[in-house]
Amino acid sequence: MAPLLQAGSPRQPEWASEGGFSPSLIGKATADAKEQHHRLLAWVYAEDGSRHSPTHRLASRPWLAETFEQLPTLESQKRESWRREVLQRRAAARSIFMRHLRETHGTEIRAWRRALDPQGKFRISLTTVRRYCRSVDLPVNVNNLWRSLDRDGTNVCKLEEFCARDAEALAAFQRWARESCGSCAAVWAGPGL
Repeated sequence: MAPLLQAGSPRQPEWASEGGFSPSLIGKATADAKEQHHRLLAWVYAEDGSRHSPTHRLASRPWLAETFEQLPTLESQKRESWRREVLQRRAAARSIFMRHLRETHGTEIRAWRRALDPQGKFRISLTTVRRYCRSVDLPVNVNNLWRSLDRDGTNVCKLEEFCARDAEALAAFQRWARESCGSCAAVWAGPGL
């Protein structure tokens, strides 16, 4: 009698191989089953908590809460929620800062040139931002603001990170000026002006 599933047949399950069960596949299947079990427990815990009042006989009990709170799925959800909150705080700090710069200086580029980088180094540090916020008494968390400004984590904020759209326009102007007049200064000294 021939076996029902032969090696290499299209209906052969993953775990079946010529030598029988593969230890790595068994470990993977076990891990997948545990993850599925954890997801199911987290779902049941969340559903029970939202469906029943705290005094109901099927409501989650305080002595079981610690066990369920430590499930990997719930921990992952907590981390993701915390990460979203942090990103929202950073975005809010950046929004307040940019609005202040536009109201005070007119544009972000003018604020960069006049207040943040008057030496023309085209980069600012956390100290510069902190000093500026303190001097104008800006009600913003400077650490959150800095994280939103220094996106690449180099501890330096360049003009391209500060206001990318305006920096791109300036770069296009610089490219045009160099191609047509030789330099940016030559544009202003040309016969048309």
